Amino acid sequence: IGYVAIQNDVTDSLLDEQRVGVLNRLLRHNLRNGLNIVQGHVEYVADRTTDDDTRRALRTASERCDRLLAESEKARRFQGLLNAERYTDRPVAEVVDHLHAGTRRLGGTAVEVTADSNLEWSVLSVVEQAVLELVENAIQHTDEDASVCVEVRLTDEDDVAFVVSDTGPGLPPMERRVLEGGSETPLEHSQGLGLWLTHWLVQIAGGSIDFGDNDPGGTVISVRVPRL
Repeated sequence: IGYVAIQNDVTDSLLDEQRVGVLNRLLRHNLRNGLNIVQGHVEYVADRTTDDDTRRALRTASERCDRLLAESEKARRFQGLLNAERYTDRPVAEVVDHLHAGTRRLGGTAVEVTADSNLEWSVLSVVEQAVLELVENAIQHTDEDASVCVEVRLTDEDDVAFVVSDTGPGLPPMERRVLEGGSETPLEHSQGLGLWLTHWLVQIAGGSIDFGDNDPGGTVISVRVPRL
């Protein structure tokens, strides 16, 4: 009687996972608490100043605190999705319904969601959050006169495509290069977490993301994932 065993020392991997988890928790916790304190003091001074230039500067500081707090909350929310041990299937029709509801909650810019009538399959549930993140990112970078559209269709290769297009200023070239290259450098980096998180969720779903230009202006981002 004999046997063959293949063993791997996972000590370093477990330690890396532990270190990342601790650093992530500390950064999120300290960042959130620190920014809340800073924002409280900024608003305290803004309420008591009579100088317009000072008030505008304080308003800018407060808005930046809001953005950083939103990024911290986004990181917390997506961490649960990225670390999930099991990903569930979700009917495409249900994803479309949730996109209708989710885009209405975002408010502001009008979002149009259209879908083929023959989408009788499923995709991994993380796709829904990935597409919502793309829509939110498009809304944040367009003005009130711009429009955002989401089209859901079956491709010739039998993948399910979620196409998010807007008429805004377009995706900055640096953002596109970073995501297409899959890495960052001190000189080439993304301005936020949203597109990276979308990229990772689409990878989990076994799909891909393509970036294009809208006509006459804006961005078209296509998410293609296998149908289940």
